[in-house]
Amino acid sequence: MAAPEPKTNEAVGTEVKKSKYYYLSSLIIIIAFVIVNIIGLFLKIMDLLGLIILFSLFFGVTVIIIGYSDRLERVYIEKWGQTFRKYSHLVGGFILIFFGILSVIQLSWICLSLFISFLIHEYFYVKKNISGIYTKTLIFVGRLDRRYNPESPGEPRPFYSSLWLLAAISLIGLFGQNVAIAAIITFALGDTLSTLVGERIGKHKLPYNKTKSVEGTLVFFGITFLGVFFAFIWSGHLYWLPALISASVGCISESLIPTNYWLDDNFVVPVSVGVVLYLTRVF
Repeated sequence: MAAPEPKTNEAVGTEVKKSKYYYLSSLIIIIAFVIVNIIGLFLKIMDLLGLIILFSLFFGVTVIIIGYSDRLERVYIEKWGQTFRKYSHLVGGFILIFFGILSVIQLSWICLSLFISFLIHEYFYVKKNISGIYTKTLIFVGRLDRRYNPESPGEPRPFYSSLWLLAAISLIGLFGQNVAIAAIITFALGDTLSTLVGERIGKHKLPYNKTKSVEGTLVFFGITFLGVFFAFIWSGHLYWLPALISASVGCISESLIPTNYWLDDNFVVPVSVGVVLYLTRVF
């Protein structure tokens, strides 16, 4: 009878250790998560300098993960449906909005602690080849993020789009809570619905970007405009012109980014919409 195969790292086929370090690494991650949130609870940063420092840390950790985590290049990802991925994208956007409504400070500390914990996990999993309690969950999330084939360098990497979105949140959070919420909700709705419409009824390709359809782009513009406009109504304003400008800028930036480009539209679109809303200063 053949001997059972050892547990392997999905990336390179090497044996993954599951010993006392399995629980130790998980404990370190939990401790790091708790410590970061305790620091945020006691500091209660509310001034501009504190926000800049906090979001700079958040952005820095995200960039480190994007640029230097070997696992982004090495883990094999199964092919999941684009529709299911977009629905998970939509749900994730609303979860972020919920926390943002409570407090942009609270959201930022939670996200920062999560990503520091993620970075620690990557150190154990990639560098030391030690899996933890959360390893399978993170692999599952990576599969939802986007289809990936490590043998095709041009294809997107797992976690890549989600990390770029969170990097965008770390920047637009500096523009203020209302701006951040408006930018997130318009992107979460616009990106999801425009992709679904473009895949189903998109018959006409954009002349300058053959990976995007005219139908999907129009849906993105409409959803973004309505989302920003209703955000203004929520804040007690009826400003249609800033909504029109921000929707136009977001739509143009989204249509210009090629599919699987290194600079993800998850970053470009929310930031561009957030910048326009901030410059108009209508919230």
